[in-house]
Amino acid sequence: MWLTTREQEILLTKIENAGFFSFPDTIHKSPNVIQQPDHGAQILRIKYKDQDKTVVWYYPIDTKAEYKFFKYYIEGIKQLLYDIIVSKPEYKALPPVKGGYQ
Repeated sequence: MWLTTREQEILLTKIENAGFFSFPDTIHKSPNVIQQPDHGAQILRIKYKDQDKTVVWYYPIDTKAEYKFFKYYIEGIKQLLYDIIVSKPEYKALPPVKGGYQ
């Protein structure tokens, strides 16, 4: 599946506005909080020109003030990417989901 140039531009604008390339490399989960099922490490890697950034995070995200901005922006980037992908004819042509996560 490919993203059009326009879709890439829209996504890049969101990424730049969020300051993605300045995010910490790892966002830890809240201490002493258990989430079931455990989603494990979530990873987002973005390569753009000479920038290459990977951010790893775990749910539930630590509620410290310095991470609140991260949750807001990472969720926005994830949602935008999801919206772009599910709007594509290639995605819509896939068979229905059978089990697992949607």
